[in-house]
Amino acid sequence: MVLNFATSKVEAERTVAEIVAAGGSAVAVQADVADEFAVARLFDTAEQTYGGIDVVVNSAGIVVHAPIAELDLADLDRVHRTNVRGTFVVDQQAARRVRPGGAIVNISSTTPKLSLPTYSAYAASKAAVDAITLILARELGERDITVNCRARGHRYRPSSTARTSRPSPGWRRCRR
Repeated sequence: MVLNFATSKVEAERTVAEIVAAGGSAVAVQADVADEFAVARLFDTAEQTYGGIDVVVNSAGIVVHAPIAELDLADLDRVHRTNVRGTFVVDQQAARRVRPGGAIVNISSTTPKLSLPTYSAYAASKAAVDAITLILARELGERDITVNCRARGHRYRPSSTARTSRPSPGWRRCRR
């Protein structure tokens, strides 16, 4: 397993040590998922270390909470750089390199459908992840590559003045 990390080197090395202690094989590689050259090097490492790529789990993502009227556009750009561009860059390399019969899994969220206050930047980015996933699934179906997204449910507890009901938690799957 090749484990990518952006900034948490200590955590990545701890995870690698746990995998190795359990009898597995793993290496940690630092790469900004929105940097196409860093991601290409990440995929190069996976191919050189393991002889090919069968599964990619694309879980990088960040969230910034702010009402739309107050959201700093630099924060919007940062969320979309990681969550949208990062998903696209990783999926682009995965589409080129995952072997037939393999799988790509993008991590999404239920927030695009929930209209949660302060989640606009994140929800918009995860709606884009859903769209990218569905299109990539159609593009790679003939190569027998499965493309899914996993959307963890979100529990929202509105304040007494909110006009939104609490959605039920759960998992949603987008697939071909």
